[in-house]
Amino acid sequence: MAKRVQKLSLRYARALLRAVERSLGKLPTPDTGAVSPAEHLAAELKAFATSWDANESLREALLSPLFPKVQRARALEKILESVKINTLLAQGIKLLFEKDRLSLLSEVAQGYTEMAEKAAGVIQIEITTARNIETDERTHTEASLRKLISARSQFKWTTDVALIGGMKIEYSGKVIDASLNGGIGRVERELFA
Repeated sequence: MAKRVQKLSLRYARALLRAVERSLGKLPTPDTGAVSPAEHLAAELKAFATSWDANESLREALLSPLFPKVQRARALEKILESVKINTLLAQGIKLLFEKDRLSLLSEVAQGYTEMAEKAAGVIQIEITTARNIETDERTHTEASLRKLISARSQFKWTTDVALIGGMKIEYSGKVIDASLNGGIGRVERELFA
């Protein structure tokens, strides 16, 4: 079931991305700054999805078959107008509603964001450390990695005490394991090889 939901969400996300790129283009504009229009709208869609997730009563009302679909559609229209969401995003959200897929909104927003960033050449870098890292050290590490990778990048920091010390960096299918646990594992493999 989860794979089916993910597949369906990605299909809607891909369709929305194509519509945005067809309508607004793929290159950054003065309105969007250094990001593509698709990336710019990803932040807007993500914010709407976060609000959607946070408001359980709204979700229940808009998804409930107890209320006539026409009333729910009008309510959704008013909500979209009040938050002044981009027209293309509003059309995508309405389509989800019309196809009874509005419950997938958060998954669609996540998929859209990932696709928009990938299309723009943004590389996701996940850094796992054994302990929380101070802001200065994070900034220095991110700057060093940006130079090394020489691409637009976004960082996600996590902690895992099992690393014992050091860090593990993952991006584009590559893993750089500079953790103490990883080093111990390498020594152990060499000893028993």
